Amino acid sequence: MFGDFLQDIQHRFTPETYNLLTHNCNHFTNECSMFLLGEPIPDRILHQLEEVLSTPLGALLRPAIAAMQSTLGGAGGRS
Repeated sequence: MFGDFLQDIQHRFTPETYNLLTHNCNHFTNECSMFLLGEPIPDRILHQLEEVLSTPLGALLRPAIAAMQSTLGGAGGRS
């Protein structure tokens, strides 16, 4: 059953669709949590990186994170 779920979502969680900000391991975990438990992971975890980037220090880190995303390839344009 869980294996079937993973097969159903595998096309949405690939190296090409990965994005450090908008489509990362926390988003995958959230979908698994919804399937297994019927409830999402806490927003503070799901949106952890966006929260950090909203701080003054985070704003300074944003270009470095964008550069890392570019190096990784994938969905770097989605944010």
